[in-house]
Amino acid sequence: MRRSTAGARPIRFRIATRILLLNVLIAFLPVGSMLLLDTHEQQLLDALERSLVGQGRLIAAALSTTPEGLTAERAQALLRAMAGRHEARLRIVGRDGTLLADSATLGTTPETVQPQTDRTFSRTAQVDAQQPGPRDSLIYRAASFPARTARQIAGVPEVALPATDFYTRASYTEGSEVQAALAGRYGAATRVSAGGQISVTLYSALPIRQGDAVVGAALVSQSTFRILQNLYRIRIDVFRVFLWCLAAAILLSIFLSLTIARPLALLQRHAAEAVDEAGRIRAPLIPQQRRDEIGGLSRSLATLTAQVEGYTRRLEGFAADLSHELKNPLASIAAHCEMAFTRQDADERARFLERVRTDVRRVQAIIEGMRELTRIDAHTEPPARCRLAPALQAAGEAAQSRCSGHTVVVDLPAQFDRWEVPLPEHRLYQIVDNLVGNAQSFAPPATTITVTARLESRIAGQHTTISVLDEGPGFEELERVFERFYTSRLERNGHLGLGLSIVQSIAESIGGSAVAANRSDGVHGGCVTVSLPATRR
Repeated sequence: MRRSTAGARPIRFRIATRILLLNVLIAFLPVGSMLLLDTHEQQLLDALERSLVGQGRLIAAALSTTPEGLTAERAQALLRAMAGRHEARLRIVGRDGTLLADSATLGTTPETVQPQTDRTFSRTAQVDAQQPGPRDSLIYRAASFPARTARQIAGVPEVALPATDFYTRASYTEGSEVQAALAGRYGAATRVSAGGQISVTLYSALPIRQGDAVVGAALVSQSTFRILQNLYRIRIDVFRVFLWCLAAAILLSIFLSLTIARPLALLQRHAAEAVDEAGRIRAPLIPQQRRDEIGGLSRSLATLTAQVEGYTRRLEGFAADLSHELKNPLASIAAHCEMAFTRQDADERARFLERVRTDVRRVQAIIEGMRELTRIDAHTEPPARCRLAPALQAAGEAAQSRCSGHTVVVDLPAQFDRWEVPLPEHRLYQIVDNLVGNAQSFAPPATTITVTARLESRIAGQHTTISVLDEGPGFEELERVFERFYTSRLERNGHLGLGLSIVQSIAESIGGSAVAANRSDGVHGGCVTVSLPATRR
């Protein structure tokens, strides 16, 4: 038989894992700034090229004004006069491509010249090239390890690069930029070389004119070695920031896991342990004293479990009371049926069957009363509103018609015409009817039953209090008055003990209440007061 996949457990990430992933993702944001380094590098290269062009123009302009023409002595004298006050390697090339002057051989090359020139570059540059650069640091090697590993796996071949200046192994007429300058145009070239480290050298060549004739070229070159070194240092700084952010993300994730994920896991475990396999509350949840949302959730769950436990107990009590109330009439029905079957006399059988009918009616009344209570507790009725004065007057008149041996007096203030309660009219009628019926069952004949209504201002708003007072014996056990099936009557005479329970359930269903007390106005009797929220029309 094939196993259904509908119940397969989905892949889930714990909250702690989600927190860690989110924080690590945020930590990678500084790494994204490395994408801007390409733009920064291009801007530096453009600035370097403009600097080379500016220096070349100065040289070309200075040599274009010499009356004796472009000679090696004049070119060398000009470079010596500059005394190293330039940033690049300067070379003067004649019309036939011969080298007339070189700042490197004249000793005027500044310390910022590239290390990948020929053997004449400066001592400081040699020291810089021999010293370990940023790429040799442990942190850079660690950061570039994934890229180097990827290149090794992909098998990308490394291009063999020359280790010297281009013109060390080639004549000046072979350079494209020199050819362009000798042709009267600006020429530029970018060449990669390898020395202490891989670097790029920029070459700019400008024509030297005397009149309309091109007599030579001013070749200016400078390595990007220092620029690359600075970019490497920036990458290292960014990687350091990333490591600090990653460490902070891990610490923050641990903190959030300890303060959020772990308390939620404990709360989940306690909630699972609070209920047994049968769905009964095994032990109440102990609310946490935290002042955050988790503490609020814990207290809400504790309140919820307490309410569920209370509701379960009420259901159990309801079932126990119902079974207890049904037990006697059902036993009576069974006994009377047995006796009716064994009697030969028709009158006796009819008498026993009449008792069976009475007991059946009692069972029906019990079931109907419990069904009414269940409907009220379930809040299945649609919301409705009714006016207080007309409903109370009608209920009082109906009660008077049934209680012919008593006088029912309804005392209402005049302002009740403008007030209403959030109940259907038949529910308000049921409250008054049950209260008057309960009072009538205890009050002696020819006594007065008084129905009064008043308005009260409370914190929650306006309430109306409906009180029914009788002149009977009063209540003996006030704490049990509203219990289901409880009655202090010696003879039930059809009374189930559900009337006051129904009244209390109706009142509590809309946020009201019901209390019972013995009269304290000098008249012996009982008083039941129902409080209902009221609004002005």
